[in-house]
Amino acid sequence: MEIRKDVLKIAKGIVQKKPEEIWLVSTNTLMAKRYWKSLKEIIPHVFKPMKPIFISSRESMIMGLNSQNTIILKCGPW
Repeated sequence: MEIRKDVLKIAKGIVQKKPEEIWLVSTNTLMAKRYWKSLKEIIPHVFKPMKPIFISSRESMIMGLNSQNTIILKCGPW
């Protein structure tokens, strides 16, 4: 099975930048958790050691977060 180009691009960014945090932003956190689970299954050696922060698109969850040295992934139609 060939790995999708977008997933490879995300993995390459994580390996190169070595972010302190990874945020997964979605309309709900359940969708973000499923997205992260599928990423871990595709390339486990890159995604498994990371502990992401799951954020819903509610404004109250996003306010006050520092995005320096962070990779932010938007999941679904956000």
